[in-house]
Amino acid sequence: MIQLEDKMNIVAKRYDLNFNQYLLLKKVAEEHCNEPTQLAAAFGVSSPAMSRKLNSLAKSGKITKQRNNDEDDQRKVTIELTVKGEYHLGQLNRAYQELFTAESDMMFEKFDVPLFDEVTKQMAMIIDHLPKE
Repeated sequence: MIQLEDKMNIVAKRYDLNFNQYLLLKKVAEEHCNEPTQLAAAFGVSSPAMSRKLNSLAKSGKITKQRNNDEDDQRKVTIELTVKGEYHLGQLNRAYQELFTAESDMMFEKFDVPLFDEVTKQMAMIIDHLPKE
């Protein structure tokens, strides 16, 4: 049985991404978390590890890394999504919504409503017979 994360990686692969890269794009676009140190902290990875992840996204044309023109600290980098990155993020948002809808539909197809009703009634009876405080 394919796990949900595996399915999400299969979907992301259509856009030359994996699910973790999708999450990075989403964080930059939707939460304006656009500095490597912020992203490293948000994802619980080291700055060098985040730098490698961002370099991969930059190489694939999904983000740009802009160096700061501040004389005090030229090491500061700002991350922005490219048009390609924004497009792929939008496509993946829709694809994941469809995947979650299909997964939840499959889950509820297997859901036994009469059994659930019976269990709920039994639980209510048990609760009714518990000592009152």
